[in-house]
Amino acid sequence: MRAAVLHAYGETPVVEAFADPAASDGQSVVDVLAAGLNPIDLRIASGHTNFASPPERRAAALRRMWTHAAAGELHVDCEIVALDAIADAWRRQAEGPGRKLVIVPAIG
Repeated sequence: MRAAVLHAYGETPVVEAFADPAASDGQSVVDVLAAGLNPIDLRIASGHTNFASPPERRAAALRRMWTHAAAGELHVDCEIVALDAIADAWRRQAEGPGRKLVIVPAIG
C-alpha cells in the first residue's frame, strides 16, 4: 500500500510504501480508490489555521458559507491528482488558494 505521508509541519508530503493492513476480528479492510485533500489540510499541516478564532466568529463564517451553498452560489473546484504527483500538487496549494485535491492511486 502507498500513502502520502507528512513527517513534520511545513514540509511537503512524500509517497511511501507500507505493508497492507490486516483486519482484526469484527473489522474489514477496504480498498480506497480516491481520497480528498482539502486546502484546510494544507493549512493544518503548515500549522496555520483559524482554530484560535472565537467560536462565534467561526459560526458566523459557517452560516455565511451555508447561505451561499443553499443559494447555489458555492462551487467547489476539484483537481484529480495521482498519488505520485502529490508533492507538486501540495506545493501549488501552498502558493495560494487552490482547488480541492482528489488523490487517486494512479491515473490512466
